[in-house]
Amino acid sequence: MPGITSDAPTGLGATHSTGEGARLPVRRLYGPSYPHEPAPLPPLSTLSLDERPPPTFPLYRPAPSPSPIPQNSPRYPDPKSLPSDAKIARSLKVRLSKRVVKDLPPLEEDDLREFYAALVESGAEEAARRYEVLEAPKEERLRLGDGEREEVLRGLAERVLGLNAQKPPPLGEHEGANMVAGPSRLTGIVSGDAVPTQTIIHALASISSEDEDQNEGGLSDLPLGLVSRKEWEALFDQTLSETNPGSAEVLLGVMQAHGVSPSAEHLSDILAHYASHGLLGEAKRIETVLAEAGYQLSTSQHDILTSAHLHASGPIGAIAHLKTYELSSHPAPQSSYGLVLSHLLERDPSSHTRALAWDLFAHMRLSAHPTPCREIYRLMITSCGASSDPQPERARDLWIELTQDNGSIPDEPEYTAAIRALSSTKKDYLEAFDLLRQMLARHHDATYVPFSEDEDAWAGRLRRGQRQRSMSRWIPSLETWKALLEGTKRAGDLPRARWVLAESLRMARASEMAGYPVKGPDEDMMASVFMTYAAWKPIVARRQVRVRGGVGAEGISRDSDTQESTAGTTGDTVQHIEDPLVDVDLTEEISAGDRVAQDVSTAQGEAADPTSPQTAADALGEASALFHQILRPASSSSLLTDPFRDTRPSTRLVNSYLSVQLAHSQTLAAARTAWDETWSDAVLVERGVRPNGWSYLIALEKCALGNRQLSQENREEATSWGRKLWDEYLSFQSSLSVSPSDSGSHTISGTGFGLGLGPRQIERAWRAIIRIHTLADDTTGALSLLSDFQARHPPSRILDSYAPIPDAGLGLRFTDPTTVREADVPPHMLFEDVRVLHQRLVRDEDGRGLGLVKWVTTGYEKALEKRRKWRLKGAGKGGEVRSRRVEMIAAADGEELRNEPEEHGEVGREEAGQEKAEHKEAEHEEAEHEAAKKA
Repeated sequence: MPGITSDAPTGLGATHSTGEGARLPVRRLYGPSYPHEPAPLPPLSTLSLDERPPPTFPLYRPAPSPSPIPQNSPRYPDPKSLPSDAKIARSLKVRLSKRVVKDLPPLEEDDLREFYAALVESGAEEAARRYEVLEAPKEERLRLGDGEREEVLRGLAERVLGLNAQKPPPLGEHEGANMVAGPSRLTGIVSGDAVPTQTIIHALASISSEDEDQNEGGLSDLPLGLVSRKEWEALFDQTLSETNPGSAEVLLGVMQAHGVSPSAEHLSDILAHYASHGLLGEAKRIETVLAEAGYQLSTSQHDILTSAHLHASGPIGAIAHLKTYELSSHPAPQSSYGLVLSHLLERDPSSHTRALAWDLFAHMRLSAHPTPCREIYRLMITSCGASSDPQPERARDLWIELTQDNGSIPDEPEYTAAIRALSSTKKDYLEAFDLLRQMLARHHDATYVPFSEDEDAWAGRLRRGQRQRSMSRWIPSLETWKALLEGTKRAGDLPRARWVLAESLRMARASEMAGYPVKGPDEDMMASVFMTYAAWKPIVARRQVRVRGGVGAEGISRDSDTQESTAGTTGDTVQHIEDPLVDVDLTEEISAGDRVAQDVSTAQGEAADPTSPQTAADALGEASALFHQILRPASSSSLLTDPFRDTRPSTRLVNSYLSVQLAHSQTLAAARTAWDETWSDAVLVERGVRPNGWSYLIALEKCALGNRQLSQENREEATSWGRKLWDEYLSFQSSLSVSPSDSGSHTISGTGFGLGLGPRQIERAWRAIIRIHTLADDTTGALSLLSDFQARHPPSRILDSYAPIPDAGLGLRFTDPTTVREADVPPHMLFEDVRVLHQRLVRDEDGRGLGLVKWVTTGYEKALEKRRKWRLKGAGKGGEVRSRRVEMIAAADGEELRNEPEEHGEVGREEAGQEKAEHKEAEHEEAEHEAAKKA
């Protein structure tokens, strides 16, 4: 159309007159191609696609104001941006250092190592020192010797009493008998006589009283310098040394009258005197006076009072004393609880005392001290390692509580206690070695010196300034090594036992070289080593040994016998140690003997460890070499040349070595020969070493082995040697005056368990000799021994020795009384102990013997069952526990229970009816026994 062209504006302001003009761009867009392209549309905006359009609002935008001059501009500098004096000095040092080292050659690797080592070691001596927290000086009592004290008292007497005497003779032993009752004799003392302390006390008291009478105000005009502090202390100590604590109390009053205040140590000394002499009433009197005066007892005074209760009334009275302070909201310190716990766990421990100790431990945490101290933790962990009642799980819980919950870093005593507790069982002893590894890691971290040339873990660095660094709080002690051996001897772990012995010797030698003498292995440690040898099982049995080089089996057997019988020759070879600083190589000591060098191969073909014994002969040879080196006279007092200088032959050491001989000897005759020779050699070295109950027990049990362990030719030797040992055992037992007391327990001069005469050891010895006679087909002798045992240890003693578990009235019981093991059960014989005898009697159809065996064993079983019933019912606690069955039996017999006499000691009248009921049953059994005899 004429009015519309292609150049017409098509923007927002364009207008179209007709609809045809409006559809024209659409035709061009979707229609067919035209010969020429249309003109492009003008751009709608000058903005690019990447730019954002300017905001529409606000409509008014003021012009930006001129920017102010910044404060950090050169015209206005910031003071903080200026370098400090320290920064300027540091920059100057850096520039000077660069200028100095500019022409120096680069450092080599060795130079860097030495520089780093010197840098670390520069503070070793300073770090080794311990700086304690500065405290205010405490006033301590002046302690004088006897001679100095006498001189001071003489001068005091001359000044106070007006004596111009020569030096008096020593104070008499019975000076207290010559003491005057008052000042009437003050002017009648002859010069040269010993002046009693009582006279001086009365003189000082009279001077003070006269001064107070002259002064209306009641204040003394006596100068305080009349009696010095040193003279007061000498007079007080002399009064206590004369066992006159009453006069010491009077002296404290005189001191106050003279204006001198007594210290807390004076009261502690008087309390300690009362406690040591068992005067509990006097100690409690002083305690009451101090409490009324509002005086707070110190820790040492609490401990002294607790000790007084322990000596006077035992642990029950001491626990009652501790509970009194708990009720007053001022509990006693943990050291007082520790005294009672130590008394229960260490003095004469039993299952009952251990149960009471755990109850007190739980009660203390509930009522007094929720968080125990390290000493209490160590004491309770140590108690978990008792051989009669091992509790490694409980020890592990206490250890975790100490180290993790409380965050304490244990020292060597705590590690030793935990190691001993874990070593008390065969199952957990490997954890003890893990604790040792942790302990050694702490020691290494504390004493580590980088790039140290010394490869010995214990020798340390002996150069100047590094001696202190080689020591730490985590060095294993002799008790630590012995605790580890408690586990190896239970498991028969000989390689670890040999490692422990070698490490202990290396540590002792290195400590001696460094100037810190440490005790080497003693007899108890070596006894544990020998017990490990005895419990060790040979890796290669005799039947698996194959000999090369034309040596027959007879040669090996003959050579083994030579080793077992002539161990002295092997022991002499240990003298050829060239280097005293090397480890104790036990294998080299054995190989230097007379043993023929042979190539031994196992049946499996595996290469065994050449440094560890493989056969019983190897173990026996090593043990013999060690034992004879111990018996050898000490050539010097140094561990470098004599590693066993601290080992003294003892009965326990000899018994442990004999257990190795009995366990690994090829024949019983060789073991018997070694027995006789060993005791002869030990007596020559150490007088007083004699066999005890343990010596005879291990030999009797060896002779009582069955036919599978002993051959027929050894059986005759076992019978003859066993009878000889039994006669010596009875002589040894009678020499110690073993006599049953009224309570049924055995009174032995010494510790029964240590002498091998405890109740369980007596049972084992009698069981062994009965078995020896039975295996020799001497049933008549075995029955005679059984009757003798029943006469020596009747079943009635099992009931007579019953005692209730002590009840201290604690609010919390950690243990159940019904689950506590029985303590002090007398020797008894059950059916399992004489099963072999019973089988032989059945084979021989000996009815009389069978009846005797049944009667004896049944009597012990019923006595044990009755005692167990008493324990479950809590009998013996004042008669508050009554059994309904007892009342019914008593009513059936026509007797009232209250009329029964107390024939059962602590058990009470509640068991009298039961005794009558069971008496009838016993009479019936005796009738059956008589009938069996007639048959």
